[in-house]
Amino acid sequence: MKPSSIIFITITAIIVLCCAGCTTVEEPPSTEITGGDQLEEYMHNAAVYARSVDKDEALAAFSDPNGPYVKDNLYIYAYDFNGTLIAHPYQPEKVGTDRTNWTTANGLHFVKAASDAARNKSGYIVYMYPTPGEEQKIDEEMHNLYEVKLGYVEQVDDTWWIGSGIYLSDYIDAATGGNARRDCKDDRPHRIGSCLCP
Repeated sequence: MKPSSIIFITITAIIVLCCAGCTTVEEPPSTEITGGDQLEEYMHNAAVYARSVDKDEALAAFSDPNGPYVKDNLYIYAYDFNGTLIAHPYQPEKVGTDRTNWTTANGLHFVKAASDAARNKSGYIVYMYPTPGEEQKIDEEMHNLYEVKLGYVEQVDDTWWIGSGIYLSDYIDAATGGNARRDCKDDRPHRIGSCLCP
């Protein structure tokens, strides 16, 4: 073998070995969200993803109930700034509808409030929303299923935004480790972090 061929093969082998760990594989996002900071990071990563792919691809990923952006009570939904729901894994029948005037069980005009936060690039919103049932469907008429939710929304671009949230019962207080679902088992009122258990 010619010396130039040996040098070429050696250099090629060195480059291949050096770059073996240089490729990145997109990992599914973490879905272990127990507080506001993690929710904000999760949402920011989802927004970065949405900006990096075709809009239809992002909406399909957010709408897929078996996709990487959905795990039980944690999921991404999307609206345009006209108030139309454009992605939701647990309410596909509502996608394409104008939800501007929809109110929560306690009267909050949720889409208007969340859109206002998203117009300011991002923000938190506290609201009430029903939990997905056994069949992983959300029924907004079932007011007994509504729970308080800490939500976070982020603008993707000037035409649409995404949101997600954690139910207060899934929230873990970073300072105390308190959790409403775990710690509100008895009937006497007591505090969990800044929340008063009923």
